[in-house]
Amino acid sequence: MKFYKKKIFFDFNCFLLKINYMKKINTSVLFVEDEKIVRNAISEMLRRRVENLFVAENGKEGLESFKKNKAEIIITDINMPIIDGLEMLKKIKIINPKSKTIVMSAHSEVKYFLKAIEIGVDGFLIKPINRRKLFSDIKKYSDILNLEKKAEENEQLFTGLFQSELDAIMIYDSKTFKFLNTNPSATELYKYTKEEFLNIKITDIFAQKEDISENRMKIAKSLQGKNYIFWHKKKNGEIFPVDASLSTYSINEKKVISIVVRDKSKEIKYQQILIKSKKTAEDSAKSKSEFLANMSHEIRTPMNGIIGMTDLLKETKLDKKQDELLEIIDTSARNLLTIINDILDFSKIEARQIELEKIDFNLQNVISDTVQLLKIKANNKNLKLDFKINSDVPEFINGDPIRLKQIIINLTNNAIKFTEKGGVNIFFKKLKNENKKITFLCEVKDTGIGISEEIKSKLFKVFSQANASISRKHGGTGLGLAISKQLTELMDGEIGVNSKIGKGSNFWFTCVLNEKTNSEKPKIKKKIENNLQKNKFKILLAEDNIINQKVAILNLKKLGHEIELAENGKIAIEKFKKSKYDLVLMDIQMPEMDGIEATNKIRNFEKINKLEKTKIFAMTANALKGHREFLLSCGMDDYISKPFRYTDLIKLLNF
Repeated sequence: MKFYKKKIFFDFNCFLLKINYMKKINTSVLFVEDEKIVRNAISEMLRRRVENLFVAENGKEGLESFKKNKAEIIITDINMPIIDGLEMLKKIKIINPKSKTIVMSAHSEVKYFLKAIEIGVDGFLIKPINRRKLFSDIKKYSDILNLEKKAEENEQLFTGLFQSELDAIMIYDSKTFKFLNTNPSATELYKYTKEEFLNIKITDIFAQKEDISENRMKIAKSLQGKNYIFWHKKKNGEIFPVDASLSTYSINEKKVISIVVRDKSKEIKYQQILIKSKKTAEDSAKSKSEFLANMSHEIRTPMNGIIGMTDLLKETKLDKKQDELLEIIDTSARNLLTIINDILDFSKIEARQIELEKIDFNLQNVISDTVQLLKIKANNKNLKLDFKINSDVPEFINGDPIRLKQIIINLTNNAIKFTEKGGVNIFFKKLKNENKKITFLCEVKDTGIGISEEIKSKLFKVFSQANASISRKHGGTGLGLAISKQLTELMDGEIGVNSKIGKGSNFWFTCVLNEKTNSEKPKIKKKIENNLQKNKFKILLAEDNIINQKVAILNLKKLGHEIELAENGKIAIEKFKKSKYDLVLMDIQMPEMDGIEATNKIRNFEKINKLEKTKIFAMTANALKGHREFLLSCGMDDYISKPFRYTDLIKLLNF
């Protein structure tokens, strides 16, 4: 008995001496922070105590440094460009799950900590950083790593013993449950003196609210390498939650158990705050989504009237003056719709309402068609617009053609807007191909006014333009470049600009697209002639807005269709039951009964009466993510988004 007690005390004291008198931490540390002032201050602090320190400016650079240097402890900020801290740690954990990770963030960003917990982050630091806590955590995880290394190399006694001098460490006899030794943290946590500890059993610190047999069951399971939350009590009777990790070993055929305990009170309280913060954030996101849906409907509905009536008026006989005035109305409407779409697009990105499509498409045709579309605007300013696609760029690719096209349009429109003489050139080339993912570079070069260094920093920020005079002269929301930045990041790319005053600008972006998934070439859709409508239908139009009724009816009659009007969903049901229609055009938001409920009732009526399904096309002013899928799941066959044009109706009805 005396022999193994002495051995335990000797090993225990040697372990503490080794930790307490270690001059420098020899575990390699990677520190990642994008703010230069913060990065310099903390890295200088770390160099004094850490032998092997690696510093990175962002998540992408941090990941590359980790792959190269194999740092064992990673300390990172959360919000960073290109790749944020959490995404970087997620990838690091896949490469080496044993790496110890610490995240830093401000009080206002606690919502990210819940995601950090899900990833498996080991520690958290709140800015401004407490120096003592920083080094304490580094030393703690360094000790854990060193012990884990030693245990892997030798399968010796005391496996997993003493995770950290900051945790409560106790050793007790497996048969009598009497304590044999404790460290200072244990006496501080439980409020027993060391002598008092040696006169009590492990069961004496179990909370009465938890059954002893349950604790023993947890202990048995913990011996198999699992951690469980226990409820312990202090000398004064205070009950608190702990994370207890147990290890067992034998000395002279005597079984001894070590228990490492960490107080979870603050962490559990903090988790409760995080859960509450998450719920608040989810409620806020839901409110934002509902607000966006309403805004989309309220703005796009009157725009449908303006654009629809303008198109119809163009088909009438007008004199030269009237034609000029109508052209101004049409141009203004188009510009207004662009601004509205910019605002809604950015709001959708902010509310995480945008998901990129992953479809096979002809990349070269998308670029070519985009340039042809923009040439009209360039020609109006007597500017030359050319493009060049490198020969190594594949014809077909997999990704989101609409969003790729949107970025190119935004950058090229911007170039045309600020160029008075010369022209704009677009270059598209392949940078690399790895694991069926291809990185592309697109450059848009102009001979325009150029941009100063001061203004460059504002370009990709929200609602930001060069200055007030430029905003008045050229217009726009200032969202085009901000949206492009968000979209390139969604495509795992970057965006930037090189420019000099008076010498033009070179806007560039990179994006990562996939190799095409289908070995066959995607089918090319045949163009539909604007003046051609194959079939003539009897159509039930369910629409409550008087102006939109007129727009739809005039356009449909122009195509030769027979129309019956229902002012709301309830009337639409009554008319559907009495007459046979080839298709139903169903507005979504209507009084009495909305389009969703009306569609459900039509489908039920068809099912009960064993009728063939009638085509139901939704007319919606909601342009948010998932709305199309939602409408199709409600029993509709397709949809048309407001505001729509004459040609949009032709495409919809040519089925």
